[in-house]
Amino acid sequence: MAESRNSLLEVTWETLKENGRLLTVFAVAAIVIGGLTLVQSPENWWIALLAVTGFFFALFLFLNARVVVKSILSLVVTITLSAFAFNIAIVEEPFGSASILWFFGHFVVFFFGLSVSYFLPSGQSRWTTMGLSVFIYFAITWFLASITQTLFLPAILSTVIAGSVFVLMYLFGSKSRFSSKKMPQNGNTEALSSNIQKAAQFSDLNSHYFKSDDPSYLVWNERAYVLYPVILDQAFGVIGKRNKAQLSYKGKAINSWLRFLSFTKNPYFKSRGAETMLILVDIKNANGNEFKTIGVSSPDSKAVIPVGVMPGRLLLANEDKALKKALARLDVTYQEYVTDLTEKQKVALSKLGETKQEKENVS
Repeated sequence: MAESRNSLLEVTWETLKENGRLLTVFAVAAIVIGGLTLVQSPENWWIALLAVTGFFFALFLFLNARVVVKSILSLVVTITLSAFAFNIAIVEEPFGSASILWFFGHFVVFFFGLSVSYFLPSGQSRWTTMGLSVFIYFAITWFLASITQTLFLPAILSTVIAGSVFVLMYLFGSKSRFSSKKMPQNGNTEALSSNIQKAAQFSDLNSHYFKSDDPSYLVWNERAYVLYPVILDQAFGVIGKRNKAQLSYKGKAINSWLRFLSFTKNPYFKSRGAETMLILVDIKNANGNEFKTIGVSSPDSKAVIPVGVMPGRLLLANEDKALKKALARLDVTYQEYVTDLTEKQKVALSKLGETKQEKENVS
């Protein structure tokens, strides 16, 4: 909660700096209108309240301009296509219920996507994906209706298809924004796997190895972190102009890659919604010997998703002394970015595999 408040204050301060003059105009207007009203006509106090509310609404729009624009466009697309659908259906089946079904089908897809997006963590914009899904619903229904010469069944079937397309695009759409071959490669080895588990025990952390073609590690105690080993031939850089600057690797933007990893490597459901932080384990120490924090923008807000970069060579050492230092600074460095685990989340995480405490009990 503290991190959320700090993030909100930082975003608000940046917005005030970027749009200070225009927001000053709104503030002065609100003060003048509200003040004059209260002095001359106290009984019209609601006008002063409306003026103050208007200022904070303007501030909200500036803080969430990207979300507001995307949501409005998505809703406009939905309303426009549903109107087109209704007019087409009235001509094709003037006495049937298909026109109403096709009309409301667009809103079913829209609100289904909106509901799902708040339960499934993803690095993809919900509003863009919803707009595309509604368009797909309209197009598929029209296509199937032209083949079957009826609207009723196509309107129902297309709802299922469009809803499924939304889920797939929302969960995996961000992966299409980057080429895996041009991104840093996973640097996991058997030796590293063994050393991470040892280092976790030395630092009083529980650990779990997610075995896959793209493996990662979860370590936790009061807070949880996802360790993702990467092989970097050079340090991360920055490309683009000031307002559109992005993190890069070998001249290629890595924002989409980082965003994809941040969401897909988080065991959200298995941990009962636990908040985790992605930590890139820099195997070659290409970014130096210190723990660092980088950030990637969230698709539907100005919020920044923190990502850690830790030196990985200590985890490759075969000496206990080095392994004891490897993860000792992890929680100290990054705890401000992650909320504490609840007891229920700790229980859920313990079911991922044998924890340190369980090993001690057995021994």
